[in-house]
Amino acid sequence: MDIAVLRQRVLEVGVLGSEEMHFVPLSGGVSSDIYIIETPTSKFVLKQALPKLKVEADWKADIRRNLAEQDFNDYVAAFAPQNVPEILFGDRKNAFFIMPYYGFPYRNWKEALLAGERSSHATREAARLLAKIHTESYRDEIVREAFDHSALFLDLRVEPYLIFTGGRHPEWNKIFVEEAHRLMTHKETIIHGDFSPKNILVTKDKLLLLDHEVACLGDPAFDIAFLLNHLLLK
Repeated sequence: MDIAVLRQRVLEVGVLGSEEMHFVPLSGGVSSDIYIIETPTSKFVLKQALPKLKVEADWKADIRRNLAEQDFNDYVAAFAPQNVPEILFGDRKNAFFIMPYYGFPYRNWKEALLAGERSSHATREAARLLAKIHTESYRDEIVREAFDHSALFLDLRVEPYLIFTGGRHPEWNKIFVEEAHRLMTHKETIIHGDFSPKNILVTKDKLLLLDHEVACLGDPAFDIAFLLNHLLLK
């Protein structure tokens, strides 16, 4: 959906309270088109999933992952509303949503880490939030039905991270294939699937988790390993 069509759709729902708006595309993400929408009085963010990711490989994924992101956001907001953005409007037909723009004093945790800034508070709060998500959803039958997005997890994590890598390293391929099978069949809690510093905004005393489109029923160890891996790399 191009900007003109998006703008018309946003005007139709009237969620921003103004007909004067300017769309500014954001760079950095590969799986979605993300725009800052500027109005005379405020800023908002619109995120729409892409059917083909912006990478060299022919990497495609179901745009319904945007709906999974909206659902995860609503789920976590029920017990940790301070840790997820407020979704002002979600268009499930066109796979996009609008949320406030979180500028200063929020800062991207990855950027802070790469700048040499270490915060024990951010680390503790990230661990607590992740534990809360896993604990709340542990063996919850309602969650099991609503978040069993196995195809999305296969497309966005298992295929590119394990199957593809294993194919490049035949001597280790058996290990990659076995772990891929384990991850696809081990389903205990809701996992975020992309729980890393790049998807976390922090202030001195707050933490905001973003980018939930890989959220699904899975192995909580995946989130823990994913976060620790990124902290080690940063």
